[in-house]
Amino acid sequence: MKKILLTSLVAVFAVTAAVAAPAKPTKSAKTAPVAAPATAASAEQENKYWIGGSVGLSTGKNAPTAWVIAPEFGYKLTNKWDLGLDLGLSGISQSGVDVFGVSISPFARYNLARFGAFNLLLKGSVGFEFDSASAGGNSVSGQILSLDVVLMVTYDLTRSFTLFANLNFLGLHAAQTMGDLYGTSSSFTVGVNANNVANTGDIQVGFYYKF
Repeated sequence: MKKILLTSLVAVFAVTAAVAAPAKPTKSAKTAPVAAPATAASAEQENKYWIGGSVGLSTGKNAPTAWVIAPEFGYKLTNKWDLGLDLGLSGISQSGVDVFGVSISPFARYNLARFGAFNLLLKGSVGFEFDSASAGGNSVSGQILSLDVVLMVTYDLTRSFTLFANLNFLGLHAAQTMGDLYGTSSSFTVGVNANNVANTGDIQVGFYYKF
């Protein structure tokens, strides 16, 4: 009788549909109902966060030397929605003028479609950029407030590593500049956002690690 009561209690706490019987259950019957929910729960919570970003360097004989370091952090909210934060350090040097910028951009992404290991997403961000330029011992500063909506593509190399590309030439960009460096002006462009030092270029490529 005690064995029957004990078996029934195990079945209730395991949330199974089977009713405990006097006959001794097999090993597989006892473990399967408990293991299945645990496996499903662990899989559901995998790879909710990511960290990564991009780096870039460009130079040329008649072109400015430009560099950018752009780390990225994010959280997978649902199967469709992600939330994240882009940070940026950037610099441009040409003809004795050096420009240094720091930016921060919270963003949201929506997964439009999935094709195997590829994902097509729509990314919207609000950026705050602080730049300073120096030449001959003098310096001026400026600020940029921006709103960007761009398409992006990701490719899952493995379950944890993903490559991404922001398709800036397929984006909408609005910006408000302030300060002595830029003056006060507003702009709206379709394509590359030339106002954002940390995001110049038709395509911005990087990777991230999911955990």
